[in-house]
Amino acid sequence: MKKLYKFKDLRGLLLVINVIFALYFIVLPIINMLKYAFFYNGQFIGLYNFKKYMLNDKLYSSIVNSFKVSISSSILAMILAFLFVYGIKRTNIRLKRFFKCVPLILFSIPTLVHGIALICIFGKKGIMNQVFLNNIDIYGKYGIIICNVLYIFPVISSLLFVAFEVTDYRLYEVADMMGTKEIKKFFTITLPSMKFTLVNAFFSAFTLVFTDFGAAKVIGGNYNLLSIDIYEQIIGKQNFSMGAVAGIILMIPSFMFILIEYLIFKRKRFEELHGIKYTIKGNKVRDIFFQIYNLTILFIIIFEIVTIIFMSLVKSWPYNMSFTLDWYKVKSYGTSIGEIYFNTIFVSIITAIIGTIIVFIAAYLVERNKNNFILKKVNYFLYKIPLILPGLTLGLAYILFFNNPNNPLNFIYGTFIIIIIANIIHFFSIPFLNIISNLRNIDDKYECVSEILGIPWYINMIKVIIPLSMTSIIETFLYYFLNSMITVSAIIFLYTSSTRVAAIEIVNKSDIGDLQAACAIALIIIFTNLVLRIFAEKINSKYKNIER
Repeated sequence: MKKLYKFKDLRGLLLVINVIFALYFIVLPIINMLKYAFFYNGQFIGLYNFKKYMLNDKLYSSIVNSFKVSISSSILAMILAFLFVYGIKRTNIRLKRFFKCVPLILFSIPTLVHGIALICIFGKKGIMNQVFLNNIDIYGKYGIIICNVLYIFPVISSLLFVAFEVTDYRLYEVADMMGTKEIKKFFTITLPSMKFTLVNAFFSAFTLVFTDFGAAKVIGGNYNLLSIDIYEQIIGKQNFSMGAVAGIILMIPSFMFILIEYLIFKRKRFEELHGIKYTIKGNKVRDIFFQIYNLTILFIIIFEIVTIIFMSLVKSWPYNMSFTLDWYKVKSYGTSIGEIYFNTIFVSIITAIIGTIIVFIAAYLVERNKNNFILKKVNYFLYKIPLILPGLTLGLAYILFFNNPNNPLNFIYGTFIIIIIANIIHFFSIPFLNIISNLRNIDDKYECVSEILGIPWYINMIKVIIPLSMTSIIETFLYYFLNSMITVSAIIFLYTSSTRVAAIEIVNKSDIGDLQAACAIALIIIFTNLVLRIFAEKINSKYKNIER
């Protein structure tokens, strides 16, 4: 019994350590940032900085512009993604296997790379302007919208794939018996059965666009957005008070999304569905339309990637079209692309390994531990906070918190350590919630049996729970790695000349107009992400078969 008591205490101790970790790396940096927004020289000034922000025409317009771009991008991407997924799941078109790869490819491309590709295609020296047209202006609002549509397209598609999968065909069979027309079935069965997914997809897309930094930085031109405001206030003007205000405003859509999602979904009962799989009927006109439409989407993505490849392999577009690999050998401030790539792989792998371990242990202690009820609730709440933290806000909070000489961990500022921690926290909530969801599907009798047999909980976790959770563990590792490879916002304030990673270098190259070198770096990121994703999918498929 004493031995068992110690094991329970150890879980409680680990929960306490998790709370301390979350408080120090999530809560305290945010509280410290709030001081810059609500205090001046130690005096509480209330909403004065917010009022000052709103009265500035340029800053106020950035909020309005951010909402316009976010709404427009989300609606357009929802329509395009819905039609694309509908074509795959509800028609008899060919090449479905290739069409399913589109979201996987887009997941591997950061928004700033979409921006660079658009500049290479439609910019003043772009392919389309050189070959066909001479008056396209891609910079500004419409360029940002196109980039963000490509950015959120795979996110929406992945949610819609699941929604189409779980729709019960029996509803359509009943409608057929009643002689219901196809268009009426679409509006009375298809859309209503997916309404929760559509709401979730829209708000997810809106939040991602509202907080995105890459597209606006590369192709935004003079069109001001809230994310660019934070960057300019901190990097350009060293105005931390206004930067903190912008960072707080940037959190509002994420907070509202979580609140709305909770209010909508709390009354919906989620049950395991055992419906009949949808049977696709013949319709030549429909199939021709969706075949052309999906091929068009596929062509756009292929054309974008081919453009990036082409631009990275010619000496000087559009003046010297001879083949070269020089853009892959360019040095920046004495650092080669190879060294920057090594930094990127190092940061991504360490983030993925440590992040996956911390996330799994945190999720296990919250979900599979019958004791320490209050500590579990505190852990769950603290680790959901990153959901409302945009990368720029987190990066700003870290620079204000860890760049303080009085901070005992001040020494990590300017090192890879702070970048890795920022990535772990930034991407923490989604894999945390996914693993909790997976652990709920594992029979809780395993803990009961191990307790009766006197087997320590950690032995049971290592030998039973972890093998049964390998798919979610691999997905968590992949999620951390891919996002660490392409993220900009969370680390834009934290890197130094010696800790630059590939995504940051793309921004730097874009700033000085060195687009061909940026294309070379972007291609390396895309290739690395695709190779790892394919490799991970093969491993995951084996574990899925074992779990079944």
